[in-house]
Amino acid sequence: MEHLIQRWLASRPSARLACWSTVAGIIGLAIWGLMVRPASRQCAELGELSLRAARTNAALWPEARRHPRISAERVTKDSQPFSPLDFQGKGTRLVHWKPQPNGGELALSAPWSEIPALFSRLAKQAVKVTAFTLAPEGAQLRLSLQLETERAQ
Repeated sequence: MEHLIQRWLASRPSARLACWSTVAGIIGLAIWGLMVRPASRQCAELGELSLRAARTNAALWPEARRHPRISAERVTKDSQPFSPLDFQGKGTRLVHWKPQPNGGELALSAPWSEIPALFSRLAKQAVKVTAFTLAPEGAQLRLSLQLETERAQ
């Protein structure tokens, strides 16, 4: 090994420069072949995929324009205003209502037979159920609902 180092130091600067250039070129080609070339191919494939998606999107717009739009007014006219007091009756009792800026928490005590109807009634009103829990409470069930008003969205 010492012999190679002495030989390297004894060589002319132009020969050392040529060796360094050759080694750097080989390393550069190896890096390009292993890293840059596959990445550029993947970028080209993604660009082609993007163009294909843009063409597909442009082709679908004429069909989308033919369908009538559902206006927000029509949706809000079909829905009824929300009132927690509307859920009392038919064996259902309002336990508590905790209003919040974007909805609130509604707790009801109801028999099992009334639970599906409560969800149907909520679907017709201007609220959305984000979470609920159902727990036994004596002969009835305690239904706790996290509601979100559609105005908050």
